[in-house]
Amino acid sequence: IYRLLYFAAGRGEPSAFVPFAKILDPTLPAWGSIEKDPVEAWNYYGKAQDAQAQAALKAWAEKAAQGGDAQARSALQAFKYKSGKFERIASAASSEL
Repeated sequence: IYRLLYFAAGRGEPSAFVPFAKILDPTLPAWGSIEKDPVEAWNYYGKAQDAQAQAALKAWAEKAAQGGDAQARSALQAFKYKSGKFERIASAASSEL
């Protein structure tokens, strides 16, 4: 199932975004030997416009980063970059209207 979701999500199939993100989401139980990837989970939750899942992921990253988790610290930086990039794009688009 992982490979099916991996390829479907990678090819832009909207119905695969959230299930694939959940496999990678470190706030959820592990799925066999598949490594968690908070940044990719964030990306696919964003593609699915699942703000609630992104908020939970961000809350995990903030708490884990305070505890010294390097992956969480790195994820927080990526979330901020992606959010800032999105905000700049949205701002530029609205100023063109």
